[in-house]
Amino acid sequence: MHTIECKYCDCKVSYMPCANFIVFCPECKREIFLECEYGYGPVTPCSIFLGEDSIGTVTANNKNEYLLKIESDNQQIKLKESYLEALHEASKIMRKILIPTTKNKDLNSFKIRKQGGSLCFFGDWFGKPWDNFHRIKNYSYQDDVLEIVFDEWERLLVFEPLGMINTDKEFSIKQAKMVKLSWYSYNNSEKELNKISYELIDGSVYKISKYGREHLERKEPYFSVLLG
Repeated sequence: MHTIECKYCDCKVSYMPCANFIVFCPECKREIFLECEYGYGPVTPCSIFLGEDSIGTVTANNKNEYLLKIESDNQQIKLKESYLEALHEASKIMRKILIPTTKNKDLNSFKIRKQGGSLCFFGDWFGKPWDNFHRIKNYSYQDDVLEIVFDEWERLLVFEPLGMINTDKEFSIKQAKMVKLSWYSYNNSEKELNKISYELIDGSVYKISKYGREHLERKEPYFSVLLG
């Protein structure tokens, strides 16, 4: 049995690894891990777990059709995609089953125009102001969570973002319920994972790190996230 920490809600999730599998967090019901033999062999059968519990399986028949079997009602769904894309399609279906009110935003209508920049959260700079350039590697926006991965594998999660400014010169978010940043220590061979989170509670902002919890005074310009 292995354990992984959910990057969304920090829940410790136990799961049983196998050749191809997807793990959902039993608390927030989001996909938190996918492992398969993509590029080396078949990606099916692929087991889908909600924590330790098996909730579905992706298989392929002799016609190279990919099928999702849902264990709760023994339903079988023919997937439109194939190979690795079929696993992503199955994951989206399971997410909607776990939380029927799941919201998705089409990435074709949401594109971050700025390539990167310095990071500031609720007026609190990550490093010195304007000192570092964090280049965006990829991003996604699903279930009211914006996730951005930068070139040094820093991972930014923004929960319920509102009031985005999205130009070639600036990307900022005026308000968010919570912001989480994780990154591996720079110039450290052990690659220690560091975490900071910011929570907006009743109009007050609290910063949580390995040093504890502190209340932040509002600073101008005040944005939940600023990529300047």
